[in-house]
Amino acid sequence: MAEGARLRIALAGKWFVHAERFANYLKTYPECEIAAVYDCDIQRGRQWACELGCPFTDDYDQITGSRDIDGVVIMLPVNSRQEYVLKAAEAGKHIFIEKPLAGSLEEAYEARQAVLRNKIHFIVSDPVKKPPLMYAKQMMDEGRLGKITLARVRITTQELTQVPYSNWRLGHTGEEMCGGDMIDIGHHSFHILHWLLGRAERVAAVYSQVTDFAVKDGTEDNGAAVLGYAGGAIGVAEAGSVSGGNLYEFEIFGTKGCIQGTKKELRYCIGDEGWKEVPKKDWPEPCEYILYYWVRNIIDNRPDEMFGIQESLEVLEMIMAAYAAGGKTEKIVYRDFPEGQ
Repeated sequence: MAEGARLRIALAGKWFVHAERFANYLKTYPECEIAAVYDCDIQRGRQWACELGCPFTDDYDQITGSRDIDGVVIMLPVNSRQEYVLKAAEAGKHIFIEKPLAGSLEEAYEARQAVLRNKIHFIVSDPVKKPPLMYAKQMMDEGRLGKITLARVRITTQELTQVPYSNWRLGHTGEEMCGGDMIDIGHHSFHILHWLLGRAERVAAVYSQVTDFAVKDGTEDNGAAVLGYAGGAIGVAEAGSVSGGNLYEFEIFGTKGCIQGTKKELRYCIGDEGWKEVPKKDWPEPCEYILYYWVRNIIDNRPDEMFGIQESLEVLEMIMAAYAAGGKTEKIVYRDFPEGQ
């Protein structure tokens, strides 16, 4: 980019719940301007473009074919956005999309090839590296917990415990998402485990449908996966929309100690020294916000070291393996004996 030039970003779709947030952030970045809006829902797209004060187009080829567009923020349904990703990549447009990377592994592999072939900056929005976890990862890397034996991540919401259900759930079907809660909010749990422990080697999983909504939608609203790693560590990824309290918590256990955290609290125990609280003033500084990280990577031509195509692909491979494992669970058969025998 020419020095002093502003990135011209097109917004493709307002389907995902965070699309408006990303647009609002882009408006605050002096390095950027929102150049155009596209949406397959023409009425929604026109209204959004009007609110943002920029042109609307119902022809995506105008976005990818424009020499004036540098990047595209794609917030379209997961099951239909592959063609938009590929068109943008082949046109050399940098891409920022909401998780997951794709709705299938074949689509993900195809996207990876297009991204690498065209040498674009490609970021999947799943900013899992929060200060409490960064502190925990540092303890792991320094060996203070010993050899890691188990990591558990639970991220749940209460969206489906309330009637009527939230607008997010009603407006985003399993068909559009290419799955239920494990590929949606569960993506965070799998992604955190990938960051902490790397690529898992095996997985077992159980999913359930607690609500009528999930039954009608044909997707899970409650689930857990257990992953096995080289060296013996175990990872547990939990997700669902039927847990009161909107819970975010993690636990990491090692041969020397353990650490537990939420968004607001962090504590650890080494040996028999007892539990120690970690005050927020000792937490690491937050990472650069993921959307701004993408913007600066484009401007400075920095490598996509976090949240890039390969990392996101490996997370999706773990999730898809868990879905496959969940479809093969065995029913447990119990034998009842008469009392006294």
